[in-house]
Order: sequence, then C-alpha cells, then structure tokens
Amino acid sequence: MLAARGRAVVGGRARGTPPTLTGLGERAHLTGPEIGLRTHVDDLLGLLRYEDLRDVVLVGHSYAGLVVREAGDRIPERVSRITMVDAWAGRDGESLDDLAPGFFRGWIESATVDGLIPPSSAASVDVTEPDQVAWLESKLTSQPRRTFSEPTRLSGAVDAISCRAVLCTPGGPMPFPQLAERSDWAVTVLDVGHDAMVTAPGALTDILLQDVYAS
Repeated sequence: MLAARGRAVVGGRARGTPPTLTGLGERAHLTGPEIGLRTHVDDLLGLLRYEDLRDVVLVGHSYAGLVVREAGDRIPERVSRITMVDAWAGRDGESLDDLAPGFFRGWIESATVDGLIPPSSAASVDVTEPDQVAWLESKLTSQPRRTFSEPTRLSGAVDAISCRAVLCTPGGPMPFPQLAERSDWAVTVLDVGHDAMVTAPGALTDILLQDVYAS
C-alpha cells in the first residue's frame, strides 16, 4: 500500500534502492504505536547516508510523499528531484490527518486497534485482477497510526527541489490534484488506479526514468 523509493544514476544507468520502512513489510515485527512519520524519515535518511547516495530522485507513493519530502528537506544536497505518485504532501506542521477528507479520517479512527491501522483490501487501492490481488494482499501489513497523526517538519529547503506529481486517480476522493496545484508542481496523469506500481509497472517506470535522466 505504501512505498518510498530512492533512485540514482550510477555509471550512466538508473539504480533503484527501495527501503522498507520500520514496522512495514519484512520489518513488520518491529511495528508498534510509537512509530511515526519521523521514524520513517530517519529510515530513509539512514539509507541515503549509509549507501552514500547522491543526485537522487526520491519517489514517494501515497503516505510516503510525506516521508520523501521531509527527508529531502533535511538533506537537499543529496536530492536532485522528487516524484510524488498519488501522494500526500503537507506544509510544515501538517499531518496526513490534517490533509485527509473527513470520511477517510473517520475510517482510520474506527479501524485503529492498539495504535495500528489494519491493512485494507486490494480493491480499495484499485487492484482487482485476481493474481495481483493475491500477491498484494499477501504483502500488506498494519500501519502505525502515529504515522498519519504526526506532523511533518519542514524548513522550506524541499521547495527548491524540482518536483513532479503523478496523478493516478485525479477524479478520486483524495485531494492529490489539489495538493499538487497548491505547490505548483508539474503534473503527469497516469490513467490507472492508486497502486500503479502493481497494475501498471511499465508505464510508471517510464515516467520515473524520465525524472532520473532529467536530473
């Protein structure tokens, strides 16, 4: 459901370095209500520093838009571009809770148990092909509630980094088009569902590579 990806051009070729954020995926054994947005920002910063990645294109999907923007704000000297794929983007002091429509916040509150949001169905992110549904739902894990309530902290440095918004669900109920418009980002529309990396990986990769080689 959520992804944060760093990409860099190394030796003339694009190299993807996808981190797994604390408490998610194969790191689900580390989950807990104390994990928040700041934890995930530190995860990404640690990857960039440990791997000594530079001239990076950060790609954030959905919630991870908040992660890549705050990470880019903290170390802008390593980031050449940001690509936001159907992603949440807050100003300093805003959380995903602040940005989300009321019905979504209500669902989050009603679904949360012991500080964790259980995974939703594949259909809720527009994945309906049976093989894709089976694969995706086998990978989904709970999301710490604090990741949605903790506000992003930005100095403003991230706003100087070139950014493109990829809108997968421009007519949907989430405010991704409005968030892109208020930030005056270039916009590309991809006519697929929210989880484009599952349903249209080739088309999304083509867009991401455009940003890598433009950086």
